[in-house]
Amino acid sequence: MDLSFLTIDPRDYTASEVFAMLYAPALVAFWSAVAFWGVLERLPCMQKYKAQPDPPLPFHLYRQTLFLSIFNMHVVFPIVLFAFTAMWKIGRRGVFCSVLPEALCATVAPHPTEFVLVDELVMFTITSFFGDLMFYLMHRGLHVNKWLYKKVHLTHHNIHAPHILSSMYMSVWEVAFVVVPSMYLPSFLFPNHFYSGLLFSGSFVWNAATIHAGLDVDPFGFIKSHDDHHLRVRGNYSMMGWDMVFGTKLSAPPTTIGKLFSAVTGLGRKALKSA
Repeated sequence: MDLSFLTIDPRDYTASEVFAMLYAPALVAFWSAVAFWGVLERLPCMQKYKAQPDPPLPFHLYRQTLFLSIFNMHVVFPIVLFAFTAMWKIGRRGVFCSVLPEALCATVAPHPTEFVLVDELVMFTITSFFGDLMFYLMHRGLHVNKWLYKKVHLTHHNIHAPHILSSMYMSVWEVAFVVVPSMYLPSFLFPNHFYSGLLFSGSFVWNAATIHAGLDVDPFGFIKSHDDHHLRVRGNYSMMGWDMVFGTKLSAPPTTIGKLFSAVTGLGRKALKSA
């Protein structure tokens, strides 16, 4: 299969073009998820699938979440994204070689410009699991540290019964230091093709929005899992399966890896008891 038309080097484009290419998938994924799940969660026939029996939010609360979602997605998000635009313009080797010793610099692989399907499928899978691990650790940290929870994460948990717009109902600091880095840093740390990075960021936004849909309809139970997180304000920190690995899955016994992680980091089961 000839995929030469996917050949691209972001360094050959202007900063504004790279920014637009990075921003577009996230924007499309978010508002597509809002439109899709927003319609579904309002249909009378879907009310029996509500993860929580609470009635739909009144209009004034929807308006409030809509305003903050628009502000975060169209003001805060783009501002932070400029940093990752600069990183792609400099290139992976350029960024790493600016902080690594010269001997290690030679071992850093640049981002490929040619798209090789098998390679990118492997890298996309690795990046997805690493990205969710990164999100898991930061999210869990926001619950363990009382100061961070109050100053950074509490806004998001003011909504106990998630709906699709609540996925971006959060503080400016959480968007800047948790959400955007979780979306773009993993695909830069690994030698992904630029388009694989765009696919990862778009899928990350779609998944992050979808787990707030409030409808227990996905076959993997990710929506219900995150709904329980909002209801109990603890556990179920990842979007995929890292809670099972680290023993923070609600209604699941702690794992050996989870116990070891707790012993090494000192987090213990504190995260499951914190507000």
